[in-house]
Amino acid sequence: MESKSAMFVKLVALTSLALVSTAGIGTAQAADPTTLTLSATGHAHGTPTLLTANLTAQSDASTAAEAQVRVNALTSAASKKAASIEGLHLSLRDYNVEQSETRNGQTRWTARQTLVLSGTNAEKLLQLTSAYQAQGLALSNLSWSLDPATREKLERQARTDALHRLKQDADDSAAALGFHVSGFRTIHLDPQYIRPPVVMMARMAADAPQRSADDAEDVSITARAEVYLSAP
Repeated sequence: MESKSAMFVKLVALTSLALVSTAGIGTAQAADPTTLTLSATGHAHGTPTLLTANLTAQSDASTAAEAQVRVNALTSAASKKAASIEGLHLSLRDYNVEQSETRNGQTRWTARQTLVLSGTNAEKLLQLTSAYQAQGLALSNLSWSLDPATREKLERQARTDALHRLKQDADDSAAALGFHVSGFRTIHLDPQYIRPPVVMMARMAADAPQRSADDAEDVSITARAEVYLSAP
């Protein structure tokens, strides 16, 4: 039979173990705070600044070599003209040569190359595009978009707007739940949707319509975060 002193020692030991276990539970709860997942989208608006003209140089001939020589001459002359005008950039894109047959059985060859002229000086670009058309290049379309520098500026504004909105939403949501915001666990910035260029169909550069307020482009960025909440 155990003595009273031995039973007392066991009781003290069990009580100490219970206190340790309770403290452990409290620590686990403190390590797992309440979190709230939120998202907010920021916006910035800007008028398109970059005008782009898509043109085609094409030549038909009885031989592939002859058709290619003519197309190469057209693109070479176009490149020299663009290089002499500051602020305009010309790039040469798709190039292909096709063989076909006429109704009377003759073989014909068609050489074709796409040219893309872009710049922020619309007046100079339209003047050069008209000159290209006079030399035999065909205009496919004209389109407005944001130049890289302007897009980067708008992206920064949209990102700041998204973060401000996220913080305000976090504060409002925490207050509605009876908590305070104690911090952010993670914040993700999702890539913004880029609207395709505003295409303007025009057979002649001189007929190109002007930009309007309706053409303003919206740049948006979404911020997502896990927010730590704490009791007041």
